Amino acid sequence: MSIKIGTDIINYIGEIPRKAAHPVDWATLLPKWSTTVPWEEYICDKRIVSRWEIGENLASSENGIHIQDVQVQTIQAFTGGAIPKPEFINLQFYPASEHNIQQAEHRLNLTFPPSYRDFLKHSNGWLVQPCEIILPIHQVNLFPKHDPEQFEIIITHMDDPDYETLEDVFNIIPKRHYFDYDNHPPPLVPNSHLSTAIIIGESEDRVVWYALNPQVVFEDGEWEAWAVYSGDGEYVRYRSFGEMMLQQYKVFDN
Repeated sequence: MSIKIGTDIINYIGEIPRKAAHPVDWATLLPKWSTTVPWEEYICDKRIVSRWEIGENLASSENGIHIQDVQVQTIQAFTGGAIPKPEFINLQFYPASEHNIQQAEHRLNLTFPPSYRDFLKHSNGWLVQPCEIILPIHQVNLFPKHDPEQFEIIITHMDDPDYETLEDVFNIIPKRHYFDYDNHPPPLVPNSHLSTAIIIGESEDRVVWYALNPQVVFEDGEWEAWAVYSGDGEYVRYRSFGEMMLQQYKVFDN
């Protein structure tokens, strides 16, 4: 399957807000984020270790505790083991190399947006919420290929024949409102954008998905990003991957 980068947005570039995406200082944000989240917030299903195979990929925190150790302690807590728990959990993975990123881009026949590429060079994955992860780059894939069964479920339950393309959406929502990411943009995604969405994260139960939309690309190279809540049939749309992550961080910072 080939991906048409930015084909839908190009015709509307003069009609939408031209505000640039907010830059993200990952080197500052990610360590701060890790020391904002209490360990107890991340007690999750004990299958998380084998499900995501994260132990060997993750970096140690400043106090020398590896996420692998924390997850093992989680399992022991579930099984009654009396293990002292650290105050904070380290959410960060080891960085991806430029070679790793280019391999994924070659596999998908695309170039990732700047904020996502920059993030990967600081952390090749992230524990966003309890039981929710931004995947390591080698696990990123097109939605239909990443999980065909769940893709069919979402297509069946979230597909709306009235919104096949952006033009269909614009029949009921003005373009400027649809792309106004600062004021809760409408949670509508054209059906044609689902099959080319790139899944970059998910919840352990695969009810929540994080995705990049290569059909909405802005002049600065950023792609629209989504948090998809399939149980509610809801899309939360963001101007870029960086802005989506900033909003996720604010959940714990407030």
